Amino acid sequence: MTDNVNADPAELAKFSELAHRWWDLESEFRPLHEINPLRLEWIDGIAPISERKVLDVGCGGGILADSMARKGADVLGIDLASKALKVARLHALEAGTAGVKYREISAEALAAEQPGSFDVVTCMEMLEHVPEPASIVRACATLVKPGGWVFFSTINRNLKSFMLAIVGAEYVLGMLPRGTHEYAKLIRPSELAAHCRAAGLDLRHTRGMEHNPLTRRYWLSGDTSVNYMFATQKPALAAGSPAVTAAKVQAVLFDLDGTLIDSAPDLGAAADKMRTDRGLESFPLERYRFMAGAGARGMLGVAFGITPDAPEFPALREEFFVAYENRMLLNTQVFDGVQALIDAICARGLAWGVVTNKSARFTDPLTRAIALFDSAGAIVSGDTTPFSKPHPGPLHEAARRLGVPSSACIYVGDDERDIIAGRAAGMRTVAATYGYMGAQADATLWEADAAITSPLELLQYLNRA
Repeated sequence: MTDNVNADPAELAKFSELAHRWWDLESEFRPLHEINPLRLEWIDGIAPISERKVLDVGCGGGILADSMARKGADVLGIDLASKALKVARLHALEAGTAGVKYREISAEALAAEQPGSFDVVTCMEMLEHVPEPASIVRACATLVKPGGWVFFSTINRNLKSFMLAIVGAEYVLGMLPRGTHEYAKLIRPSELAAHCRAAGLDLRHTRGMEHNPLTRRYWLSGDTSVNYMFATQKPALAAGSPAVTAAKVQAVLFDLDGTLIDSAPDLGAAADKMRTDRGLESFPLERYRFMAGAGARGMLGVAFGITPDAPEFPALREEFFVAYENRMLLNTQVFDGVQALIDAICARGLAWGVVTNKSARFTDPLTRAIALFDSAGAIVSGDTTPFSKPHPGPLHEAARRLGVPSSACIYVGDDERDIIAGRAAGMRTVAATYGYMGAQADATLWEADAAITSPLELLQYLNRA
């Protein structure tokens, strides 16, 4: 995920100026209204959306989001164009559309907040309007549940699309405002497919959308040379399936904060100092503890009630990093029973390692200073690979460094994203319920292979495995 908001201010301004016309069927948005039934039928035919939790990324004025809610889905639409969202909310109110909500938040920020939360994710006619489409694809892959579906729709980059989608639609027929699309930002199917594969998605269906401007009719075909749609699925390995249980356990991987070490006292103290430096009252440690696993996002959320999409968040995050860096070894301790657990794992001839979303800036000095980690065969930080959990990439990297297959590993963590990442990597997973657990977490819903209430309970699971 990118640290900066993945949006082009000029693109947001362009669509904000037209916001009041989103639901005018004869406006610049007429083509979206005309293709919407086709898109909705295609999506619902592949992944029936009734009674499913659906996310619409780049929802604009809510044309698709509203129609999916009317199909019986529980829909969240997100966008960074505040005027368009106001129109979407007003339309839902006027039309009496139940089951749809809207938030002004980036896909990347929501992915950090709610990984693996949606059965279906849609992102239609949006990728060609952002600076980093690959980042949006990664966010969508993070947001969808294992086994869930992600749908993309965009415009191909070739001569035919230039002539039809830009010259024809914008300059000759006036179907779209001039400048709606920039040719250089259009995305070839091969490029989008590569983004999907890199994000851990399996490409399942590709369809082209064709159009007769005289009859104003759209239809699906195999021609992807202009508009096209991708349906991608996130692979899921069911707990107890042969793919998960066949391999003999050769290694155990752990999350760091909340699983092996209790860093909440130093994380909370760093955030609380930022409060008191501003003349605000001090919070007790227990107020910070349950969100310690979320790092800066969690600590600043508790201390100041802000989310990563807030304008002031980047500056506050760096201030927090400096404050934490200055004290991160003062009160951080290894959880009771962890040293005995690691000794037992090593005595059994098993390899072990750490996979954390904590950046190497903090992971390296912590693990060097604590003797527990001297025997670790792999330590993978949040910035070791291009991805962070719940993406399976860091776990695969740890298995590679240990020289064992991913399927021969067990991954232990105290957050739902740990379990999502482990399952996506084909590992057996164990929920450490003695950890931080996040806000109001219910580990029984995570679909882990086992849960432990203390570190040494893992030995019982290893005996069974």
